[in-house]
This record gives sequence, structure tokens and C-alpha cells, in this order.
Amino acid sequence: MMNILQEIKNGNESVLEHIYQSQWLSFVKWARQVYACSADEANIAFQKTLDIFRKNVISKRVHQLDKSLEDYLLMLGDGNLVISLIKNGDERIITKIYETYRNDFIRYARSSFSYDHETAEDVFQELMIAFVQNIYKGSLIELQVSLKTYLFNIGKKKMITLKNRENKRPDIEEGFQFKVEMSSYTTETTPLQEEVKNMIRTLDEKCQEILALYYWKGFAMESIANEMGYKDDQNARNRKSKCLKLLREKLRFRQD
Repeated sequence: MMNILQEIKNGNESVLEHIYQSQWLSFVKWARQVYACSADEANIAFQKTLDIFRKNVISKRVHQLDKSLEDYLLMLGDGNLVISLIKNGDERIITKIYETYRNDFIRYARSSFSYDHETAEDVFQELMIAFVQNIYKGSLIELQVSLKTYLFNIGKKKMITLKNRENKRPDIEEGFQFKVEMSSYTTETTPLQEEVKNMIRTLDEKCQEILALYYWKGFAMESIANEMGYKDDQNARNRKSKCLKLLREKLRFRQD
């Protein structure tokens, strides 16, 4: 394999021709099976993939392969075929990509950034919108990395931005830490706490109750589930998370 890479670096075009002849058929068959595209669409994507492969080798982005050449070309060609199909208006591909990477991204977001399931899913939806918009507006023409790597990088940047934004502005939960009864806001509070309390009053009764039980009365999630009739503590935790998310959005809207 190193000989092939070295030959490409040396400008040996016959090596690329050999790769094309030996690999294009398997790529076309795979592409038609996975994406139900035409042979011409698959072949065009494969030709672009070979050109990107050549650029990656010359630029030393690829100096060795940690997988077979066939697997590498499939990985690289996958994203470039998807870009071409979406650009040509094949919206069913968007659904397929969503279904393929959604669960993996949610697991990644929860393990690496400690987000709850709902927030992780929201970020994934946002990155999918950004991905498609990048294709339509022409800022994404080709991929030099795998589609998964590209998508996850978009999501990672969005989550880092979100974390930084949360760290730079007062954490909304700080406004919950003063221990007072929900119905009696007589304690002297900060402007942030006053704003939080005012926003709490705009929430539905269930949200007001669960936040009061957790932050003011110090109930554990299991006790809240029993008190409010939730199936278990996870359901109660999910409800609290949704209420907090709504409050964060209200606070963000007022600060923007």
C-alpha cells in the first residue's frame, strides 16, 4: 500500500487508472444498493473520490491507510455521493442520513458533553440542517473526510458553542438555589433570581410544581415521581429537564 501512495506522490497517473479499473465496479454496486442511485451518479462520485484521494495523498493528509484501499474509498466516496444526490434534489437521502447517524451522535453527545437525550437530539437536528444548507448554498462541494466525521465535527462545534454560552452567562440554576417557598417570594434576591422567578410563573403548573419540589423543597427525583404520579424517577427527570430547557430559552431570548 505504501508503494501505491508513494507512486501517487510521484505523479504516476497509471496507478490511479489501475485503482479506478479495480475498484469502481464494487463501489458502483455498493452505492446503488445503499442509495438506489443510478450507475452514472455512482460513477461520477467515484471519480471525484479518486481525485480527492490523490489530493489527500499529495497534501500528506493521508500518509498511510489504517484500512484497506477499498474500505477507504467507500468511506470517502460515501460522503461525496451523498452531497451530489442531495444537491440534485434527492431529499430521501437526508432522511437516510438522519436515521443512520442519529443514535450514534446522541450517544456521543451524552457521553462527551453530558447532555440529556433531548438536548443531544436537538443538536443533531441542527447539525443536519446546517449540513444540508451548506450543500445548497455551495459552501460544501466535497468531503476529504468521512461523512460521519464531518457531521460530528459540526455537532461538536455547536455543543462547544452552547457550553461556552452557558458558562459565560449566569447559570439559570443559580437562580433556583435560594431556598424559599414557591408561593412566597419575600427573600431579598438578585436581579437574575427575580427574573428567574418571574419566568417560572409563566410555566405550566406541572413545571412549577416539579421545580419547586426539586429546588425549594429538596425532594429527590424518586420522591418527586411518587408525589406527582410519574412512572419512575427517569420520567420525572426528563420532565424537569424539559422545564429547565424552556426556562433557558426564555432567559436566552431576554438576553439576546
